[in-house]
Amino acid sequence: MNTEIFRNFLSCKTTLYDFLDFILNNLKFDNYKIKGGFISYLDESKVSSRFKIISATGRFINSNNIKIISAKEIDKLSIVFMKKESLIKDNLYIDIINKNSEDIFIYLEFDKNINNEEKLQFKTFFNELNDMILHTQWDENMQTILTQIENLAPLSKTILDTLSFSTKSNKQAEELVDILSTDPIIITNLLKTINSAMFGFRNEVESVENLIYLMGIDFTISMVLSNSIEDSLSTNVDAYGLDQVQFKEFLALKLKFISSWLRKENPELLKKIYLPLILQDLGKFIISKELTIENKTDQFLQELKKDPQYIHKVERKYYNCTSTEVSILILEHWNFNQNFINALNGECKQVNKTLKLVNTIFNIIKPLDKNMIDVALKQATSLDIDIDLLKKEIELLITNE
Repeated sequence: MNTEIFRNFLSCKTTLYDFLDFILNNLKFDNYKIKGGFISYLDESKVSSRFKIISATGRFINSNNIKIISAKEIDKLSIVFMKKESLIKDNLYIDIINKNSEDIFIYLEFDKNINNEEKLQFKTFFNELNDMILHTQWDENMQTILTQIENLAPLSKTILDTLSFSTKSNKQAEELVDILSTDPIIITNLLKTINSAMFGFRNEVESVENLIYLMGIDFTISMVLSNSIEDSLSTNVDAYGLDQVQFKEFLALKLKFISSWLRKENPELLKKIYLPLILQDLGKFIISKELTIENKTDQFLQELKKDPQYIHKVERKYYNCTSTEVSILILEHWNFNQNFINALNGECKQVNKTLKLVNTIFNIIKPLDKNMIDVALKQATSLDIDIDLLKKEIELLITNE
Protein backbone atom coordinates (compact mmCIF):
# COMPACT_ATOMS: atom_id res chain seq x y z
CA MET A 1 0.00 0.00 0.00
CA ASN A 2 1.72 3.11 -1.30
CA THR A 3 0.31 6.64 -1.37
CA GLU A 4 2.87 7.98 -3.87
CA ILE A 5 0.51 7.61 -6.85
CA PHE A 6 -2.05 9.79 -5.07
CA ARG A 7 0.53 12.46 -4.17
CA ASN A 8 1.58 12.58 -7.82
CA PHE A 9 -2.04 13.05 -8.88
CA LEU A 10 -2.31 16.01 -6.52
CA SER A 11 0.63 17.71 -8.24
CA CYS A 12 -1.86 18.57 -11.03
CA LYS A 13 -4.65 21.06 -10.31
CA THR A 14 -7.70 19.00 -9.45
CA THR A 15 -10.91 19.02 -7.44
CA LEU A 16 -11.77 17.07 -4.33
CA TYR A 17 -14.36 15.15 -6.35
CA ASP A 18 -11.78 14.16 -8.98
CA PHE A 19 -9.35 13.08 -6.28
CA LEU A 20 -11.92 10.89 -4.54
CA ASP A 21 -12.78 9.26 -7.87
CA PHE A 22 -9.08 8.73 -8.53
CA ILE A 23 -8.75 7.01 -5.15
CA LEU A 24 -11.64 4.67 -5.95
CA ASN A 25 -10.24 3.77 -9.35
CA ASN A 26 -6.67 3.21 -8.17
CA LEU A 27 -6.91 1.58 -4.74
CA LYS A 28 -4.88 -1.62 -4.84
CA PHE A 29 -3.76 -3.88 -2.02
CA ASP A 30 -1.37 -6.82 -2.22
CA ASN A 31 -3.54 -9.33 -0.39
CA TYR A 32 -7.06 -7.92 -0.79
CA LYS A 33 -9.43 -7.07 -3.60
CA ILE A 34 -12.11 -4.41 -3.27
CA LYS A 35 -15.46 -6.12 -3.68
CA GLY A 36 -17.59 -2.95 -3.54
CA GLY A 37 -18.16 0.31 -1.79
CA PHE A 38 -18.29 4.03 -2.33
CA ILE A 39 -17.15 7.45 -1.27
CA SER A 40 -19.96 9.90 -0.59
CA TYR A 41 -20.41 13.55 0.30
CA LEU A 42 -22.70 14.09 3.26
CA ASP A 43 -24.60 17.26 4.08
CA GLU A 44 -24.21 17.85 7.80
CA SER A 45 -27.96 18.51 7.95
CA LYS A 46 -28.50 14.97 6.77
CA VAL A 47 -26.41 13.37 9.49
CA SER A 48 -27.94 13.06 12.95
CA SER A 49 -26.19 14.32 16.09
CA ARG A 50 -25.03 10.77 16.77
CA PHE A 51 -23.76 10.49 13.19
CA LYS A 52 -26.27 7.99 11.97
CA ILE A 53 -26.39 8.62 8.23
CA ILE A 54 -29.76 9.72 6.93
CA SER A 55 -28.83 10.08 3.25
CA ALA A 56 -25.78 10.60 1.09
CA THR A 57 -24.65 11.26 -2.45
CA GLY A 58 -21.85 8.96 -3.54
CA ARG A 59 -19.75 7.59 -6.35
CA PHE A 60 -19.88 3.82 -6.40
CA ILE A 61 -16.89 1.68 -7.27
CA ASN A 62 -18.96 -0.82 -9.24
CA SER A 63 -20.73 1.69 -11.49
CA ASN A 64 -18.82 4.95 -10.88
CA ASN A 65 -22.14 6.78 -10.92
CA ILE A 66 -23.42 9.50 -8.64
CA LYS A 67 -26.49 8.38 -6.78
CA ILE A 68 -28.54 9.11 -3.68
CA ILE A 69 -28.41 6.55 -0.87
CA SER A 70 -31.50 6.36 1.28
CA ALA A 71 -31.51 5.71 5.01
CA LYS A 72 -33.06 2.31 4.33
CA GLU A 73 -30.23 1.30 2.03
CA ILE A 74 -27.69 2.55 4.54
CA ASP A 75 -29.31 0.42 7.25
CA LYS A 76 -29.10 -2.62 4.97
CA LEU A 77 -25.35 -2.12 4.89
CA SER A 78 -25.36 -1.82 8.71
CA ILE A 79 -23.51 1.50 8.55
CA VAL A 80 -24.19 3.30 11.80
CA PHE A 81 -21.63 5.64 13.33
CA MET A 82 -21.52 6.50 16.99
CA LYS A 83 -18.44 8.69 16.57
CA LYS A 84 -16.25 10.10 13.85
CA GLU A 85 -13.37 7.71 13.61
CA SER A 86 -12.29 5.00 11.23
CA LEU A 87 -13.53 1.47 11.76
CA ILE A 88 -12.12 -1.80 10.46
CA LYS A 89 -14.46 -4.68 11.09
CA ASP A 90 -14.23 -8.06 9.38
CA ASN A 91 -13.93 -7.22 5.66
CA LEU A 92 -15.07 -3.58 5.97
CA TYR A 93 -13.22 -0.29 6.18
CA ILE A 94 -15.45 2.63 7.21
CA ASP A 95 -14.42 6.21 7.81
CA ILE A 96 -15.74 9.78 8.01
CA ILE A 97 -13.48 12.73 7.18
CA ASN A 98 -14.71 16.20 8.03
CA LYS A 99 -13.81 18.67 5.25
CA ASN A 100 -15.18 22.20 5.53
CA SER A 101 -19.01 22.01 5.56
CA GLU A 102 -19.17 18.43 4.31
CA ASP A 103 -18.49 15.02 5.74
CA ILE A 104 -16.68 12.67 3.38
CA PHE A 105 -17.91 9.17 4.03
CA ILE A 106 -15.80 6.16 2.98
CA TYR A 107 -17.20 2.64 2.85
CA LEU A 108 -15.08 -0.16 1.38
CA GLU A 109 -15.85 -3.85 1.30
CA PHE A 110 -13.00 -6.27 0.62
CA ASP A 111 -13.09 -9.85 -0.65
CA LYS A 112 -12.02 -11.25 2.73
CA ASN A 113 -11.58 -10.27 6.35
CA ILE A 114 -8.68 -7.96 7.20
CA ASN A 115 -6.37 -9.75 9.60
CA ASN A 116 -5.25 -8.12 12.86
CA GLU A 117 -1.61 -7.76 11.77
CA GLU A 118 -2.58 -5.65 8.75
CA LYS A 119 -5.19 -3.44 10.42
CA LEU A 120 -2.51 -1.00 11.56
CA GLN A 121 -1.12 -0.79 8.01
CA PHE A 122 -4.61 -0.07 6.67
CA LYS A 123 -5.15 2.70 9.21
CA THR A 124 -1.76 4.25 8.47
CA PHE A 125 -2.43 4.18 4.73
CA PHE A 126 -5.87 5.77 5.02
CA ASN A 127 -4.64 8.33 7.54
CA GLU A 128 -2.17 9.52 4.90
CA LEU A 129 -5.00 9.83 2.38
CA ASN A 130 -7.06 11.70 4.98
CA ASP A 131 -4.21 14.17 5.50
CA MET A 132 -4.02 14.79 1.74
CA ILE A 133 -7.76 15.48 1.59
CA LEU A 134 -7.72 17.80 4.60
CA HIS A 135 -4.61 19.79 3.73
CA THR A 136 -4.95 20.26 -0.03
CA GLN A 137 -6.28 23.56 -1.37
CA TRP A 138 -9.06 22.35 -3.63
CA ASP A 139 -10.61 24.15 -6.57
CA GLU A 140 -13.82 25.24 -4.84
CA ASN A 141 -15.25 26.88 -7.97
CA MET A 142 -15.26 23.60 -9.88
CA GLN A 143 -16.91 21.91 -6.93
CA THR A 144 -19.85 24.33 -7.10
CA ILE A 145 -20.37 23.27 -10.72
CA LEU A 146 -20.28 19.60 -9.72
CA THR A 147 -22.78 20.23 -6.93
CA GLN A 148 -25.19 21.84 -9.40
CA ILE A 149 -24.91 18.83 -11.68
CA GLU A 150 -25.54 16.39 -8.83
CA ASN A 151 -28.70 18.33 -7.96
CA LEU A 152 -30.18 18.10 -11.47
CA ALA A 153 -33.54 16.37 -11.61
CA PRO A 154 -33.67 13.03 -13.45
CA LEU A 155 -34.92 12.97 -17.04
CA SER A 156 -38.47 11.83 -17.73
CA LYS A 157 -39.22 8.30 -18.90
CA THR A 158 -40.23 9.59 -22.33
CA ILE A 159 -36.86 11.31 -22.76
CA LEU A 160 -34.98 8.24 -21.52
CA ASP A 161 -36.93 6.08 -23.98
CA THR A 162 -36.16 8.56 -26.77
CA LEU A 163 -32.46 8.38 -25.90
CA SER A 164 -32.55 4.61 -25.95
CA PHE A 165 -34.35 4.66 -29.29
CA SER A 166 -31.75 7.08 -30.73
CA THR A 167 -28.98 4.48 -30.31
CA LYS A 168 -30.72 1.89 -32.52
CA SER A 169 -29.13 1.17 -35.87
CA ASN A 170 -32.53 0.57 -37.51
CA LYS A 171 -34.91 3.30 -36.39
CA GLN A 172 -38.57 3.15 -37.35
CA ALA A 173 -40.63 6.36 -37.40
CA GLU A 174 -43.68 4.60 -35.96
CA GLU A 175 -41.76 3.59 -32.83
CA LEU A 176 -40.60 7.17 -32.20
CA VAL A 177 -44.16 8.44 -32.63
CA ASP A 178 -45.38 5.84 -30.10
CA ILE A 179 -42.71 6.89 -27.57
CA LEU A 180 -43.52 10.60 -27.86
CA SER A 181 -47.28 10.01 -27.74
CA THR A 182 -46.91 9.09 -24.05
CA ASP A 183 -46.19 12.76 -23.26
CA PRO A 184 -48.51 15.26 -25.00
CA ILE A 185 -46.65 18.21 -23.43
CA ILE A 186 -43.44 17.21 -25.21
CA ILE A 187 -45.30 17.04 -28.53
CA THR A 188 -47.01 20.41 -27.95
CA ASN A 189 -43.70 22.12 -27.12
CA LEU A 190 -41.97 20.45 -30.06
CA LEU A 191 -44.56 21.62 -32.60
CA LYS A 192 -44.60 25.10 -31.06
CA THR A 193 -40.83 25.39 -31.52
CA ILE A 194 -40.85 23.93 -35.05
CA ASN A 195 -43.64 26.25 -36.20
CA SER A 196 -42.00 29.37 -34.80
CA ALA A 197 -40.39 31.99 -37.05
CA MET A 198 -36.91 30.65 -36.28
CA PHE A 199 -37.43 27.63 -38.60
CA GLY A 200 -39.46 29.39 -41.26
CA PHE A 201 -41.53 26.50 -42.62
CA ARG A 202 -43.94 27.71 -45.30
CA ASN A 203 -46.76 25.50 -44.06
CA GLU A 204 -47.59 24.57 -40.47
CA VAL A 205 -46.13 21.30 -39.25
CA GLU A 206 -49.19 19.65 -37.72
CA SER A 207 -47.82 16.43 -36.24
CA VAL A 208 -44.70 14.49 -35.27
CA GLU A 209 -45.26 12.26 -38.31
CA ASN A 210 -45.27 15.36 -40.51
CA LEU A 211 -42.00 16.60 -38.96
CA ILE A 212 -40.30 13.22 -39.42
CA TYR A 213 -41.38 13.21 -43.07
CA LEU A 214 -39.98 16.71 -43.64
CA MET A 215 -36.75 16.61 -41.60
CA GLY A 216 -36.06 12.98 -40.70
CA ILE A 217 -35.92 10.91 -37.53
CA ASP A 218 -32.56 12.17 -36.25
CA PHE A 219 -33.56 15.82 -36.54
CA THR A 220 -36.83 15.12 -34.70
CA ILE A 221 -35.01 13.32 -31.89
CA SER A 222 -32.58 16.23 -31.58
CA MET A 223 -35.37 18.79 -31.28
CA VAL A 224 -37.24 16.70 -28.69
CA LEU A 225 -34.13 16.35 -26.54
CA SER A 226 -33.12 19.97 -27.01
CA ASN A 227 -36.49 21.30 -25.88
CA SER A 228 -36.91 18.93 -22.96
CA ILE A 229 -33.37 19.06 -21.58
CA GLU A 230 -33.09 22.84 -21.79
CA ASP A 231 -36.45 23.14 -20.00
CA SER A 232 -35.26 20.75 -17.29
CA LEU A 233 -32.22 22.97 -16.70
CA SER A 234 -34.75 25.80 -16.19
CA THR A 235 -32.35 28.68 -16.61
CA ASN A 236 -30.88 30.89 -19.32
CA VAL A 237 -27.47 31.70 -20.73
CA ASP A 238 -27.31 35.37 -19.74
CA ALA A 239 -23.59 35.07 -19.11
CA TYR A 240 -23.18 34.42 -22.85
CA GLY A 241 -25.42 37.36 -23.81
CA LEU A 242 -28.59 35.39 -24.63
CA ASP A 243 -31.87 34.72 -22.86
CA GLN A 244 -33.59 31.35 -23.28
CA VAL A 245 -35.63 32.41 -26.35
CA GLN A 246 -32.56 33.92 -28.05
CA PHE A 247 -30.60 30.76 -27.33
CA LYS A 248 -33.29 28.61 -28.96
CA GLU A 249 -33.14 30.88 -32.01
CA PHE A 250 -29.35 30.61 -32.06
CA LEU A 251 -29.53 26.81 -31.89
CA ALA A 252 -32.22 26.70 -34.58
CA LEU A 253 -29.96 28.73 -36.88
CA LYS A 254 -27.12 26.23 -36.39
CA LEU A 255 -29.45 23.29 -37.03
CA LYS A 256 -30.83 24.96 -40.14
CA PHE A 257 -27.30 25.49 -41.46
CA ILE A 258 -25.96 21.98 -40.87
CA SER A 259 -29.17 20.45 -42.25
CA SER A 260 -28.79 22.35 -45.50
CA TRP A 261 -24.99 21.96 -45.77
CA LEU A 262 -24.46 18.35 -44.67
CA ARG A 263 -27.44 16.94 -46.58
CA LYS A 264 -25.36 17.81 -49.66
CA GLU A 265 -21.86 17.32 -48.23
CA ASN A 266 -22.19 14.21 -46.05
CA PRO A 267 -25.67 12.86 -45.12
CA GLU A 268 -24.22 10.14 -42.87
CA LEU A 269 -22.25 12.70 -40.85
CA LEU A 270 -25.41 14.78 -40.51
CA LYS A 271 -27.11 11.89 -38.68
CA LYS A 272 -24.17 11.65 -36.26
CA ILE A 273 -23.82 15.35 -35.54
CA TYR A 274 -27.37 16.46 -34.72
CA LEU A 275 -27.31 15.35 -31.08
CA PRO A 276 -23.73 16.37 -30.22
CA LEU A 277 -24.44 19.83 -31.67
CA ILE A 278 -27.27 20.25 -29.18
CA LEU A 279 -25.74 18.48 -26.18
CA GLN A 280 -22.38 20.30 -26.30
CA ASP A 281 -23.93 23.56 -25.02
CA LEU A 282 -25.72 22.16 -21.95
CA GLY A 283 -22.77 23.16 -19.78
CA LYS A 284 -23.33 26.82 -20.65
CA PHE A 285 -26.60 26.73 -18.69
CA ILE A 286 -24.83 25.46 -15.57
CA ILE A 287 -21.95 27.93 -15.87
CA SER A 288 -24.34 30.82 -16.49
CA LYS A 289 -26.45 29.87 -13.47
CA GLU A 290 -23.39 29.73 -11.22
CA LEU A 291 -22.15 33.10 -12.51
CA THR A 292 -25.58 34.59 -11.78
CA ILE A 293 -25.44 33.26 -8.20
CA GLU A 294 -21.96 34.77 -7.78
CA ASN A 295 -23.05 38.06 -9.42
CA LYS A 296 -20.30 37.74 -12.05
CA THR A 297 -22.44 37.56 -15.21
CA ASP A 298 -21.50 40.99 -16.60
CA GLN A 299 -17.83 40.56 -15.76
CA PHE A 300 -17.73 37.17 -17.53
CA LEU A 301 -19.58 38.45 -20.61
CA GLN A 302 -17.25 41.42 -20.99
CA GLU A 303 -14.26 39.07 -20.98
CA LEU A 304 -15.90 36.92 -23.67
CA LYS A 305 -16.53 39.96 -25.85
CA LYS A 306 -12.87 40.98 -25.66
CA ASP A 307 -11.76 37.69 -27.22
CA PRO A 308 -14.75 35.68 -28.54
CA GLN A 309 -12.53 33.20 -30.37
CA TYR A 310 -11.29 31.80 -27.05
CA ILE A 311 -14.47 31.35 -25.02
CA HIS A 312 -13.09 28.11 -23.58
CA LYS A 313 -10.15 29.96 -22.01
CA VAL A 314 -12.45 32.37 -20.17
CA GLU A 315 -14.62 29.48 -18.95
CA ARG A 316 -11.55 27.65 -17.69
CA LYS A 317 -10.29 30.79 -15.94
CA TYR A 318 -13.48 30.93 -13.85
CA TYR A 319 -14.20 27.24 -13.23
CA ASN A 320 -11.16 25.24 -14.34
CA CYS A 321 -13.29 23.59 -17.03
CA THR A 322 -14.98 24.39 -20.32
CA SER A 323 -18.73 24.33 -20.96
CA THR A 324 -18.22 21.24 -23.16
CA GLU A 325 -16.51 19.44 -20.27
CA VAL A 326 -19.43 20.42 -18.03
CA SER A 327 -21.80 19.07 -20.69
CA ILE A 328 -19.98 15.73 -20.56
CA LEU A 329 -20.39 15.64 -16.76
CA ILE A 330 -24.12 16.32 -17.20
CA LEU A 331 -24.43 13.46 -19.68
CA GLU A 332 -22.58 11.13 -17.30
CA HIS A 333 -24.89 12.20 -14.47
CA TRP A 334 -27.92 11.35 -16.62
CA ASN A 335 -26.34 8.03 -17.73
CA PHE A 336 -26.26 8.91 -21.43
CA ASN A 337 -24.98 6.33 -23.88
CA GLN A 338 -21.17 6.43 -24.08
CA ASN A 339 -21.35 7.19 -27.82
CA PHE A 340 -22.81 10.62 -27.08
CA ILE A 341 -20.05 11.33 -24.57
CA ASN A 342 -17.37 10.15 -27.01
CA ALA A 343 -18.72 12.56 -29.64
CA LEU A 344 -18.05 15.47 -27.26
CA ASN A 345 -14.73 14.38 -25.79
CA GLY A 346 -12.98 14.18 -29.14
CA GLU A 347 -12.88 10.41 -29.68
CA CYS A 348 -14.86 10.74 -32.92
CA LYS A 349 -12.44 12.95 -34.91
CA GLN A 350 -14.75 13.68 -37.83
CA VAL A 351 -17.64 14.77 -35.61
CA ASN A 352 -15.30 16.73 -33.31
CA LYS A 353 -13.65 18.70 -36.13
CA THR A 354 -16.99 19.42 -37.79
CA LEU A 355 -18.45 20.64 -34.49
CA LYS A 356 -15.44 22.92 -34.04
CA LEU A 357 -15.98 24.32 -37.53
CA VAL A 358 -19.70 24.98 -37.00
CA ASN A 359 -19.05 26.49 -33.55
CA THR A 360 -16.58 28.92 -35.07
CA ILE A 361 -19.07 30.03 -37.73
CA PHE A 362 -21.75 30.30 -35.05
CA ASN A 363 -19.65 31.78 -32.28
CA ILE A 364 -22.18 32.43 -29.50
CA ILE A 365 -20.82 35.96 -28.97
CA LYS A 366 -20.41 36.83 -32.68
CA PRO A 367 -22.45 34.42 -34.84
CA LEU A 368 -21.80 34.69 -38.61
CA ASP A 369 -19.10 37.29 -37.98
CA LYS A 370 -16.79 37.80 -40.99
CA ASN A 371 -13.60 37.28 -38.95
CA MET A 372 -15.00 34.12 -37.36
CA ILE A 373 -16.04 32.78 -40.78
CA ASP A 374 -12.50 33.39 -42.09
CA VAL A 375 -11.12 31.37 -39.14
CA ALA A 376 -13.63 28.60 -39.88
CA LEU A 377 -12.65 28.43 -43.56
CA LYS A 378 -9.02 27.95 -42.50
CA GLN A 379 -10.15 25.14 -40.18
CA ALA A 380 -12.06 23.59 -43.08
CA THR A 381 -8.83 22.96 -45.03
CA SER A 382 -8.02 20.12 -42.58
CA LEU A 383 -11.31 18.40 -43.41
CA ASP A 384 -12.07 16.37 -46.51
CA ILE A 385 -14.92 18.62 -47.63
CA ASP A 386 -15.99 20.81 -50.54
CA ILE A 387 -14.84 24.29 -49.44
CA ASP A 388 -16.76 26.01 -52.21
CA LEU A 389 -19.99 24.31 -51.10
CA LEU A 390 -19.34 25.41 -47.52
CA LYS A 391 -18.81 29.03 -48.61
CA LYS A 392 -21.97 28.92 -50.72
CA GLU A 393 -24.06 27.59 -47.79
CA ILE A 394 -22.70 30.28 -45.45
CA GLU A 395 -23.46 33.04 -47.98
CA LEU A 396 -26.95 31.62 -48.57
CA LEU A 397 -27.70 31.63 -44.85
CA ILE A 398 -26.45 35.21 -44.40
CA THR A 399 -28.50 36.40 -47.39
CA ASN A 400 -31.67 34.76 -46.09
CA GLU A 401 -31.14 36.11 -42.57
